[in-house]
Amino acid sequence: MFGKLLKHDFFATGRFMAVVYAVFAIVAVYLVGSVHFSGNELDSVGEMLSYIALCLIAFVNFILTAVVVMSNFQKTLYGDQGYLTFTLPVKSSSVLLSKTIVSIFWYLAAFGCFMIAARIALWSAGEAIGETTLGLVDSILAMTEDGLSLSVIIVSVIAAIIEFFFLVVAFTMVAFLAITISNTRPFQKHHSLYAMLFMAVIGFVVVKLSEVIGKEPFFGFNYNFSTEKIAFAVGDSAKLAVAHVDLAVPLFLIIVSVGFFFITHYLMKKKINIG
Repeated sequence: MFGKLLKHDFFATGRFMAVVYAVFAIVAVYLVGSVHFSGNELDSVGEMLSYIALCLIAFVNFILTAVVVMSNFQKTLYGDQGYLTFTLPVKSSSVLLSKTIVSIFWYLAAFGCFMIAARIALWSAGEAIGETTLGLVDSILAMTEDGLSLSVIIVSVIAAIIEFFFLVVAFTMVAFLAITISNTRPFQKHHSLYAMLFMAVIGFVVVKLSEVIGKEPFFGFNYNFSTEKIAFAVGDSAKLAVAHVDLAVPLFLIIVSVGFFFITHYLMKKKINIG
């Protein structure tokens, strides 16, 4: 039954998102093909327009994803379809988990879309910025101290991706909790406004706490340049490392996400009245 829930949620959100990604794919293919055959230069109106459109879609896609995910959550749980959803022969925790997984998938897809768009945008600029950009990167690397090389960049990127993933999960649970609170009796009449308010407040608190924790890393993995090995590090050795994958913030976001999941589930079962 859980598989059917996932399938239904993917279809419910995918109908709109499929259109967005289809448009993105068409624009990307046109831009790549046109620039390739024109000699790797943006020298036509069509290419410039497709270049701008690709960048806009990549940015706007995050907003569209959030709107689709939250709208589907509101509609299928607390809107017209809520009664049917809560009468399904499945645990409410499974319903919430299904929507969480689908939402995280679409947010990560939006991130992947952004990365692809950035790569195509840099490539399509071609000779106009290519040599200048590469020269700037070489200059920056040349000015760095020993050890601050490509290895540091790779480790930093890995750390950023790990933190981004768990930030996506936390943001998803913040949104679901805010929407659920806004549908309890005291706030139900103006649930949309309260949902945005709660989301802003809870999200702000989570971000600020993660920033505080991130300033003082106390455990994670260090990359040793001499041995080219990764070792677990705690305390000062983690704080002073040149290349460090901090686990403090991801762990905090995991705890926050799990906590918000259970709070949301409790409110769904005990405080929401679907009539």
